[in-house]
Amino acid sequence: FGSMEAPVDFGVGGYGIDASVQGSRGGGAIKLVATNKFEVYGDILANGGFQREVGGGSGGSIWIEAKELIGGNGTLIEASGG
Repeated sequence: FGSMEAPVDFGVGGYGIDASVQGSRGGGAIKLVATNKFEVYGDILANGGFQREVGGGSGGSIWIEAKELIGGNGTLIEASGG
């Protein structure tokens, strides 16, 4: 959910079973700005959490602004739900 043009939303946490059990956390929000080239050789993640017996949190947002995006093999940019 949120905006594809300006993704700035945090993920929403999952539900808990009752007041004594906290649900899973939502994913974070990341904004990266490069004036020219942005190189990624690792993972950039804004994933929601997952716990057994409670609802999974939704993924957050990743916003990358650059003229050129370069990545290595196996580089992962992901904002998945838990």
